[in-house]
Amino acid sequence: MFVDALRRMDLEADVCLCGSYARGDWLKDSDVDLIIVSKVFDRMDVGARFSLVKKLMG
Repeated sequence: MFVDALRRMDLEADVCLCGSYARGDWLKDSDVDLIIVSKVFDRMDVGARFSLVKKLMG
């Protein structure tokens, strides 16, 4: 699971669900919006952050 993989890298990492899924009004084609806060991302550019998240998601 993504959160478990992230927490193996940073025990203090926090992942928050937001948007339509958090409100409970998602539709069939809705995406999932997450806010990810972790020291792992410190000093990484957006592309590197995206690559890491994609890798951790499997």
